[in-house]
Amino acid sequence: MFRSSPARNTLEPKVHDEPTTIEDFPDLTGLVIELMELQQDLTPNREAQERGVLLILEEPSRGRIFVLRSGDRISGLVNLLFTNSIAG
Repeated sequence: MFRSSPARNTLEPKVHDEPTTIEDFPDLTGLVIELMELQQDLTPNREAQERGVLLILEEPSRGRIFVLRSGDRISGLVNLLFTNSIAG
């Protein structure tokens, strides 16, 4: 949970988490590419990242994406993917 200190500027937008929507698609794709660029063993591919994000957004049974938002800016994301367990 994020808490604001009393000394902080009260005009700054509060940071909160929320489920993403299809309207966030361009920002999500950009953030995924940015994160992949930070990894030496991954090569960003806009088409592949767009396809992957859309698969989750369009079919909630595949997973969920939650974002960390401050005002209208997305500053982070959590991607939950649902799979079948072999444990039964």
